[in-house]
Amino acid sequence: MVVHNLARGLSDGGHQVTVICSRTSENPRTLEFMDGIEVNRVYLGLPGRTLKSFLAFFVFFSLDFPRLIGTVRARKPDLINLHFVDSAGFYGLLLNRLFAIPLVVSVHGNDVHKFPKESRFQRWILRSVLRRAEFVTGCSQSLLKDALEFEPNIEKKSSATGNGVDLAEFDLKAPFQGEKPYILAVGRLEHKKGFDILLEAHKIVLERFPNLDLMIAGEGVECPRLEDVVKRLNLSDEVKLVGKVERGRLIELFKGCDFFVLPSRIEPLGIVNLEAMAAGKAIVATRVNGVPEIVIDGVNGVLVEPENPWALAEGIVHLLEDGDLREKMGRAGKELVERKYTWNRITEGYLDVFKETLDKAALTR
Repeated sequence: MVVHNLARGLSDGGHQVTVICSRTSENPRTLEFMDGIEVNRVYLGLPGRTLKSFLAFFVFFSLDFPRLIGTVRARKPDLINLHFVDSAGFYGLLLNRLFAIPLVVSVHGNDVHKFPKESRFQRWILRSVLRRAEFVTGCSQSLLKDALEFEPNIEKKSSATGNGVDLAEFDLKAPFQGEKPYILAVGRLEHKKGFDILLEAHKIVLERFPNLDLMIAGEGVECPRLEDVVKRLNLSDEVKLVGKVERGRLIELFKGCDFFVLPSRIEPLGIVNLEAMAAGKAIVATRVNGVPEIVIDGVNGVLVEPENPWALAEGIVHLLEDGDLREKMGRAGKELVERKYTWNRITEGYLDVFKETLDKAALTR
């Protein structure tokens, strides 16, 4: 979503944009155009630990890397902006070294918090990419601080750029009408998202507000476990695990909820927080990582400690008891998004970084 919206914003501003991303079995096409932007899909994998995976890497790399090189030679980019330093980071390094094209690296979360822990090679890739980059952006100051563990020198060449929201999407949709009032949570069903804690908190909240549903939108590996928790807590009538929903319905869910809840254990920023604000909703969220950079306690939301269902329940009850406060926080959140987090604003921030990077590169030539 970030790359799509950024590429569209840059293209609308008159800049030539070419997107290179990983080719997968779900989308094997090597070339297509999205919103008029050229998208090249190539193999961006890494060798595994087994002989079979290493041979697969050798075959696909031999087939696709020449096409990647040909694309770069044909487009002659002034700058490479590498998003999400997973296996693609290895290829960003190769292109940077082969063509001496200035490299701007944008980290988003798991590329700092998860992938470097999976192997020494992944850790080396992240360190090398951060070291080689002319500039590093992150979705939050908190994430950039975590990235310092791998390359302390990025402190002198980094800034937080945030994420964006398309406000027009939210103006075009009507609120979803549930059978009962509901609070909403959205995200991948993973341990780090803390939905198990939210279920425990909802059980507590129902003692005070029995006519209240909880809707959780998303899919992921934790779904079976969360279903078990729902059954154990006897919440089958009060909790709706709605799975993955299409974009239009998701916006309707945002607009129809009483307020939004994000119970994460780890959260670099939480673009879903911005989407809730765009829908004019107050937020209850955990005080983790970059969340307090956009959810201001007492202004546009309520912050609580993570891993604590009682604290989360108290924050939820606090907003349920005060409709005027919910509306006031919802207005403050939407004003914040309009002021700082539209995609136009975010694109302008990236353009400032790109211009600074190219100006510095010109001085060293």
